[in-house]
Amino acid sequence: MRILSSGKNTVLGTEVIYMKEIHVSTHNQTMGVPMKRIFFVATLAMMLLLAFSSVALAKGYSPSNRSSSFLDKGESYVAWDKAQATMDLASETNTASVHGNYTTTTVKCQVCHSAHKAAAAGDTLLQSTASQACVPCHLGANASSSTKVSEGNRHGSASGCTNGYCHSVAPHGVGDISSYATLSGAMLTDHGDSLLGAAILSGSTGNPEEGYIYATGSDSSLVASRIATMTVYNPGVTAAILNDTSDAAAISFGRAVGTGYICSNGGCHMNGAFNALTADATWSEWGGMLHTDLAEYGQPLGYGTWWGPVDVPAGDYAQGSIISSGGVDYDVWDLFDMRQDAVKGHTLAAVADLTTRDVAFANVGACKTCHDSIDYRISPTAKQFPHGNDVINVGGFDEGTNSAAWFTVAGSLGSGDATTTVRGTGITSGSDGACMKCHRNTGATSGVGITY
Repeated sequence: MRILSSGKNTVLGTEVIYMKEIHVSTHNQTMGVPMKRIFFVATLAMMLLLAFSSVALAKGYSPSNRSSSFLDKGESYVAWDKAQATMDLASETNTASVHGNYTTTTVKCQVCHSAHKAAAAGDTLLQSTASQACVPCHLGANASSSTKVSEGNRHGSASGCTNGYCHSVAPHGVGDISSYATLSGAMLTDHGDSLLGAAILSGSTGNPEEGYIYATGSDSSLVASRIATMTVYNPGVTAAILNDTSDAAAISFGRAVGTGYICSNGGCHMNGAFNALTADATWSEWGGMLHTDLAEYGQPLGYGTWWGPVDVPAGDYAQGSIISSGGVDYDVWDLFDMRQDAVKGHTLAAVADLTTRDVAFANVGACKTCHDSIDYRISPTAKQFPHGNDVINVGGFDEGTNSAAWFTVAGSLGSGDATTTVRGTGITSGSDGACMKCHRNTGATSGVGITY
């Protein structure tokens, strides 16, 4: 007997209509389905299965193309503002800086490092080499951080941040970082801490002799770190000032006080008088011995003369000590440019009451008040000091020269600035406008050369 039967099944959500032929055997024969019919139906089902599954399985990709649920599409590193927002959701309080204060719920490591999509040219999963690790976030107008510094010359070079003189070479808030809070917040080195300690001690006792120290330099392995001995007497310097992070003004002032001591470490700017807080503050007067140590530096510490270097043996040298080299006598203190008389410097005057003074019409308050050249590539108000000092015009273009000591000059307070140029040419930091921009009032009706 032959019976035609129809119906439908579902394959991958699609109804498939079928018709089959059933043979019924009689005479005690079993009922069965011809094998060719079974094969046909099975083959059809398999073809449909492969057709529909190819959409989901053939390419094997995630529709959003992410590498994790945290990074957005195309991201390799976590943006700092996104990291801060995530930490806020976790009620995390250690969010002021990516450098240090790590806890279980902070989001900081992935701001600098990427576990799976790091830049191919970087070191230790960074965006760049370790020697230029600060560059992507901080150097120049295109830096990703809101804390941008000017690029250009040795103070704003791609590798200048990590050379050990100014900033700590350890980015994680430990190691050679200053113990003072206003300085450590900017990752400044601890190599000025000994000088600051001497200033604090001598100021608290009122005895300049307490400030006699050996200034051993920023890094004993660096050739430029010539050892020299000095005294620092600056009664206004206190640990409280250097640790006051209560507001932006306090941080700026503490950092201004400490920066000068960092600049002088390692013999870089030994001849300056930095950040005096009182009129009787003195710098670099020394009545003791000049100490040199070949074992520490591993090389002669002779100062180069116009006809060549002079080797100075290790030892202690009193003022007036003479050594002979190549048949020529040299004064050791002269070779090392030692200060042999006390010097004083311009005070920061951050707390002065200008209404009672007839000398100046603007507080100094911070280094950038005088060293005030602007990097228009970053913003119309971005002071460059102490980083790159290229002359940048209001259009944000590099004019191909450097400002002299980051100075601008003006005829009176707020009268508009003229940019200085390199030493020995044009307008320099020694021009009178460097003083008149503060020591003449707005409109130039009062001030130096007018009323006093």
